[in-house]
Amino acid sequence: MKELFHGYYKPTEEEFQKLWDDCLFSFDANILLNLYRYSDGTKQELLKNISDFSDRGWLANQAAEEYFRNRISTTGGQVKEYDKAQKNLDEIVSSLGNKKRHPFISDELMEEVKSLFERISSEFEINKENLNDLIHNDPILDRLTEIFDSKVGTKLPQATLDQIYKDGKIRFENEIPPGFRDGKKDESGNLYRKYGDLIIWHELINKAKEDTKDIVFVTDDKKDDWWYQYGGKTSGPLPFLVQEFKEETGRNFYMYTADRFLKAVGQYSKKEVNEAAIEEIKEFRKQQEALKELLLQKLEEYKSRIDYPVQYKVASEEEIFSYLLDYEEMRKSEGDNSFIGLKHFVTDYLANKGIEINHAYATINDMNSKGRIELYDKPM
Repeated sequence: MKELFHGYYKPTEEEFQKLWDDCLFSFDANILLNLYRYSDGTKQELLKNISDFSDRGWLANQAAEEYFRNRISTTGGQVKEYDKAQKNLDEIVSSLGNKKRHPFISDELMEEVKSLFERISSEFEINKENLNDLIHNDPILDRLTEIFDSKVGTKLPQATLDQIYKDGKIRFENEIPPGFRDGKKDESGNLYRKYGDLIIWHELINKAKEDTKDIVFVTDDKKDDWWYQYGGKTSGPLPFLVQEFKEETGRNFYMYTADRFLKAVGQYSKKEVNEAAIEEIKEFRKQQEALKELLLQKLEEYKSRIDYPVQYKVASEEEIFSYLLDYEEMRKSEGDNSFIGLKHFVTDYLANKGIEINHAYATINDMNSKGRIELYDKPM
């Protein structure tokens, strides 16, 4: 039974140990890009442990391409974060310096606060400059180049990519993983970019076949088109992916996020790992997930405030004639004998009752041509 439904069985500790002793480690683009977002200590810890497996490390060509495509924008995004933090500092100093709002802060304490904030601002500027320098002098890129030298997959032939795009359309329509959550991506007008995860998946399968090796894939992509999620918790890769990988290659497949990868390094490679780095990576991911959740919540709130167009119905000739009689009776009962034209009747009275305007005009004109009603060009 286990051989038929391999994907639904979590590996035993012995199987995990065997996997770690001989597998290839492949890293997603987001793992490499997040190196620019961590503190220096955490960045160095992760790079060290990736480097320790360099003899068994490998990058899919698609993952490497996504890293290079997004490297500059990632560092630019971090610069903006420093700008936001500086703005917040300036607002705090300005607020504290307002004696009308904070009359009990002494001048001495205020000077200490300003001095501290000036030191923080100075550090912000230094870090911003370092990030800007990464565009031309990037030690992270240099280290990754050293680690993955001659360990990047060859770009798939165009004929293979065309087939992946064709298959991907069917897979995404049927929510077959991985990558279907990216089904609406069309960044920069590139309709095929949404298939990036599926391309990586094919590269991983091909690599396992070529080298007859199990593969551990390290990614910080948390979407449910990669991971099995239940009750708000993540429990390993999707069984479908493990099963498909086994059927296609005869080999085993497993996945880790960056923090769980470091934890597993300590467990299966018997190495000492910096727990503070693990906690920072975990906390960073939580913050990113919370931010995403907040943005989705705000989006839903915004959508709820939008007044969507009324879905007007098309009225028959009999319905419009009936409304015309009602309109006439209403005006008589109100004692209003002033002239009200056709436009008011259609765009105000009928539209408020949910009647489609253009069709109403056409129907009324047709009724007039048949002699059923009489339209006047001017007040009588």
